[in-house]
Amino acid sequence: MKVSRMIGISLLVIAMIFSISGGMTGCKKTGEEESSVIDVEKIIDFTGSIRITLPSGDIRELKVGDKIPPLPEKTLIEVLSKECTGVLSGNIITLKAGQIARIIRPGVTAQKIIQFTGELKIVLPDGTIIFVKAGEPLPILPPGTMIEVISGDLIVLWEDERITLTPGDVAWLEPIDETIGPEVPDSEGGDISPASPFEP
Repeated sequence: MKVSRMIGISLLVIAMIFSISGGMTGCKKTGEEESSVIDVEKIIDFTGSIRITLPSGDIRELKVGDKIPPLPEKTLIEVLSKECTGVLSGNIITLKAGQIARIIRPGVTAQKIIQFTGELKIVLPDGTIIFVKAGEPLPILPPGTMIEVISGDLIVLWEDERITLTPGDVAWLEPIDETIGPEVPDSEGGDISPASPFEP
């Protein structure tokens, strides 16, 4: 009886050890999930130090007082100490030490401009910058063009949805999905003249 009781107690202790170690493993996974990458459109400030990994693989460490360089899409920012502040869709995102952010392309995707009432800053894929005011004709805008609203409103089309952008917002022109094709003629893909409001 004593031997069987000792074996029973030993098995119980072993089961408890496995149970505890399994629970600890579960906690570790939770910690890894918390350190997942957070998307932001840009970094505006930091209070400690950060490590920047550019898409090229170049790595830089910045401390308070250092200027934040231009951060292209897919740049990773790791917060080494204190906090870092980013922006996503107009919302402020606060990152704490140990967290990692990834720069994503800001703005909305559109297939063409419908109309605008103020001034636009247009950046063509080759880097050419053009400013256009309402009433002036738009140049032909190829896919990959970035359009920033300087003043007034901009209405763009994506599939069958009209999206209104205000100052500070950004739109990216992309090719229309081939499955939608006939609804929007190719001739209207980005060359609209005049640029002032018109009836569809």
